[in-house]
Amino acid sequence: MNNSIGTRIRYYRMKRRMTQEQLAEAADLSVSLISKVETNSNTIGKNGAIKVAKALNISVGDLLEDRAPAEGTINSILCRLEECERPVLYVVEDVVKAIITSINTHL
Repeated sequence: MNNSIGTRIRYYRMKRRMTQEQLAEAADLSVSLISKVETNSNTIGKNGAIKVAKALNISVGDLLEDRAPAEGTINSILCRLEECERPVLYVVEDVVKAIITSINTHL
């Protein structure tokens, strides 16, 4: 599992339903830097990490702490959903609710 600072930035950004553009603007950094850090093609300095943490409303420790945020399946789903139009999201939400209800009924 890749648990780099870039992975954690992406996790917290998506958890807050922010785009890379929104995070870059809030942190006063370039979209290009955010993208490169999230894909581990670039690093972020101390000042950048502080700005990102503040923009995400988390502590710098949350970015630096080597603990695994929810990754894998959840991040994959979030990435796909981020690209969907609003009407599609409503359908997905209804389907997920129906699946969870069905599973709970049969347990």
